[in-house]
Amino acid sequence: MQQGSILCAVKCVTKWGTRGGKSAILGIVIRFVIIWIGLLVSSSLAQSLEVSPWLPAPDGRTTLSGIGFEATSTVALSFNDPRPMLPDGKAVPTSIQADAQGGFRLELKVSEARLSLTAKSGVLSASLVRTPPQLEFLADGSSIVAKDASNGKITQRFYLSGQVKTLEPTATGYRATVQPIAGVEEIFLLENGKILERVVFAPSSALLETVNRGWREKVIGDPVAFWREKSNLDNTNPLLKVQLGLALQKSNQTEAAKTAFSQALDVNVPFYVSLRVAQEFEKANLPDLADTALARAKVNYAISGYDPGFAVSKTVLAAWSNPLETAKSLFKSNNPKRAEAWLAYLRDTSPHFPGAGTVFLEYAVWLDGQNRAGEARQVREFITDLDKGSVFRFGDAGLIRLSAFALAGAVVALVAFLLLQFVLLLKYWSQQTKDLMPFGGRFGAIGRAPFTRLRHSLPAYYTFTEKLVLLVLLLTTVVGVGVWQYSDQADKWLK
Repeated sequence: MQQGSILCAVKCVTKWGTRGGKSAILGIVIRFVIIWIGLLVSSSLAQSLEVSPWLPAPDGRTTLSGIGFEATSTVALSFNDPRPMLPDGKAVPTSIQADAQGGFRLELKVSEARLSLTAKSGVLSASLVRTPPQLEFLADGSSIVAKDASNGKITQRFYLSGQVKTLEPTATGYRATVQPIAGVEEIFLLENGKILERVVFAPSSALLETVNRGWREKVIGDPVAFWREKSNLDNTNPLLKVQLGLALQKSNQTEAAKTAFSQALDVNVPFYVSLRVAQEFEKANLPDLADTALARAKVNYAISGYDPGFAVSKTVLAAWSNPLETAKSLFKSNNPKRAEAWLAYLRDTSPHFPGAGTVFLEYAVWLDGQNRAGEARQVREFITDLDKGSVFRFGDAGLIRLSAFALAGAVVALVAFLLLQFVLLLKYWSQQTKDLMPFGGRFGAIGRAPFTRLRHSLPAYYTFTEKLVLLVLLLTTVVGVGVWQYSDQADKWLK
């Protein structure tokens, strides 16, 4: 209505200004004054536009209700992006300007995004410009975190193989120097939100120290508020979500607790972090959630390229959240059904560990006690197949026995080699002495005819068979010493 009145006034002044010369000039002046007043009034009306919460329809259009465009009609908003991802809440107009075509240009701020709107004939065409957060990349234990500089929230976490020693910016990202174990360093490049190299998690205590650091803090005040604040500041640590869910559960907020638990399971983390989550669910007597976390750990273990056929030490298992000890403790606490779930994880991911035969045999005995003879037989067959071609077939002390056997074999081969050398020396002594007499004897020939003395060295008198036997004994000694050293070091490593 107000815009219509302004247009009518403009038309009347225009007609009145065309009747005479001076009147025409005066009419033109009055016309421009009224137009400017109209623009100011329309601009003030546009600033009063109330923007409802953004609810984009499937076709990418939404509506704005307000005044300033086609009176008080509803205005259609067409996005350049067919499906704009706008956060919840109302848009806040930051500036409104009139253009030469009778429309208006609005700048609307929606959280971290900015909308540029142009109004013509009641239709707003919009282009969405996102303002990305300013991220700081920092070393955090065995990981690199991306922190939003504006609010201090950790938005991303990149897990590495060990303790991050240095983190340096490069032209295209960051360069991290990592120490997985003592005396070993690795270099990883972080570019475009990805680690370029494959990460193999080493048996380093830094792995779990990084994961456990955040959720072991002392709770101050309301547990729900405390853990909600912690989890909001670090969405990359699922253990914080677990603690929040447990706090909500204790305060009888069941649905909110389920949401927190679901969020904990949805965080993309390495397998050993999922195992930590599963362990917390076991402690809270939430077996279904623990099974889900174990399943996530299995999938990530396979995706990461780890081969179940490789032997792993107890040190490695401990660095990877120690699923073996969890299974044993569940057996000891008379909860074999839950131990079964953890043994299934070990069976599928890393069954070649010290004492595996004993552990799985106890499981088979328990299955027999549950009248599950068929499953017990399968476990025993699995144990047999597990030990084929492995030193573990000799039992838990297989490497120790192999080391002792190799050392004994090396000693026997060396003694036999020396005895045979002594026998051959006695056999060919007289013949060698007779052949060297013309050249000054056994020792005189060394100075008078060194090359002749070399041609008449003792091995030159050996037959082919004697040389072959000596060579075999010598190689047996070398191999025995090598196996002895290897098995001894391997046994220490596996322990």
